[in-house]
Amino acid sequence: MTSLAAKLAFVLRGRTGSASNPAIVSGTGPGVSASDILNAVPGEAAVLRADGVIEAVNERWRSAAEAAGVPREANAFIGRNYLEVCTRAEANGSREAADARTGIGAVLNRSAPEYVAVYDMTHAGRPRWCELRATPRQAGGAVVLHLDVTARIRAEREAAERVRELMHLSRVLTAGTLSGALTHELNQPLTAILANAQAALRMLDTHRVDPAELRETVRDTIRSVQRASEIVQRTRNLLTRNVPPRQELDVNEVVQEAIRMLSNEALLRGVRLTVLRALDLPLVAGDPVQLQQCVINLVLNGFDAMADLPQADRHLLVHTNRVGYGAVEIVVEDRGSGIDTARLDRIFDPYYTTKPQGMGMGLYITREIVHRHGGRIAVKRNVDRGMRFRIVLPSIGSVDRTPGISVP
Repeated sequence: MTSLAAKLAFVLRGRTGSASNPAIVSGTGPGVSASDILNAVPGEAAVLRADGVIEAVNERWRSAAEAAGVPREANAFIGRNYLEVCTRAEANGSREAADARTGIGAVLNRSAPEYVAVYDMTHAGRPRWCELRATPRQAGGAVVLHLDVTARIRAEREAAERVRELMHLSRVLTAGTLSGALTHELNQPLTAILANAQAALRMLDTHRVDPAELRETVRDTIRSVQRASEIVQRTRNLLTRNVPPRQELDVNEVVQEAIRMLSNEALLRGVRLTVLRALDLPLVAGDPVQLQQCVINLVLNGFDAMADLPQADRHLLVHTNRVGYGAVEIVVEDRGSGIDTARLDRIFDPYYTTKPQGMGMGLYITREIVHRHGGRIAVKRNVDRGMRFRIVLPSIGSVDRTPGISVP
């Protein structure tokens, strides 16, 4: 229950009265009528009886009704049943009205503590969003609020777009970081394709063609082409701006794909990369490319943290586990010098970095992606050396984002 609706429902206490005989709320000062309270609400407010009949409305409600063409003599629907109004709108094809009738009905019969819904009310090219809230009254009935949330929705969408731009920038920067590894990875199948093509030509030029050997050479060429195509497609997926629909994901496959992209980078940096995958993990819902980006960011962060260590000490561990009954975790541990405890609270802040050439966006974007997947991320220093990053994601079907699961 929101504080505004709760206070309004408490003040009204089911004793709204009528426009000509408004209920009075006593206090230390002069009496305040219920209509005064209603008119102070920053939105359109109506008070419903337990059967859904409108008992009272505020001036904003009246003005909105008149602007919508409701005759003044209709008294802004006072005395009409709100649920019946929704039913008629539903009959005219309004899905929103059907949802409102069901939701408000549940509040009136006390089977739901509150109903909240946001509707797109865009008209004539002018974007507008409204929020409908229904909150029960103590003595029966409900208070219904219509709030214009256009500014809030616009701000949320602009913020989401900025985050998407940052995610894309992060992927571009990641591709730049991995360019050497990607080039090396592509060279392998391309070299194999060239070698196979030259071998096939030599067979043909000497006129001593072994059909079985030639067939195997062609097959090997096809496999190399497919491998190169997979590498290009994987890089393209990393750089795309498109937001794919959420899908059922095996976290182990997400980690495996990310590590596959990083394997050559690990070789170039002299890092021993170990991956431990738990068996029979529950599925999660999400965007595989974004979650791969989280793993890539954390692993590259670990690579950077160990850059000054002797090569024999550069060891990074990635492992997955089940957490409780409704979550999956991805843990990335490096053996670097670590981060001061005093700085740990800031490392997920945008533009904060401990690296001379860092932009301070990798961990921030990682946290945003994890939060958008209903998960949590935390970091702590290892007992002996290095850092431990832990991502916890809710599995499909888990309740309330895996309540009770702590992220140390």
